[in-house]
Amino acid sequence: MGAAILVAEDNAVSRELLVFQLGLLGCEATAFDNGAAAAAAWRSGHYAMLLTDLQMPGLDGYGLASLIRDEEGDERMPIVALTAGSGEADTECDAARRAACGMDACMTKPPSLAALRAAVERWVGTATRATQPASAHEPRRVR
Repeated sequence: MGAAILVAEDNAVSRELLVFQLGLLGCEATAFDNGAAAAAAWRSGHYAMLLTDLQMPGLDGYGLASLIRDEEGDERMPIVALTAGSGEADTECDAARRAACGMDACMTKPPSLAALRAAVERWVGTATRATQPASAHEPRRVR
């Protein structure tokens, strides 16, 4: 199986779509509906990248990124923000605020499969060139 990707997304449909898309790309996605659960998973596992929604109840994406940056060692995990906003005028995905908490990039959601592939390839390495849906018997983990 490919890279282990951690997903923090409170919207169930968005979360399922990301897990499905990452599966198509050959990644193993572990998804949580809040930042606190994602932080606990990060502490107990090894992930190649974090995709996080910015606005979640409790620990939001900015707080999750700051927590990880404060606790991680020399190995810096790429953190990509997900926002429902559109375009550069979206203040929710403000570049200065992202940089202040250690995020590496921002994507509008839902990302296209091509955009998600590009992000995985940029931050993690080669993603599988998906041409058809993943098999129903392949593992998918959603929490």
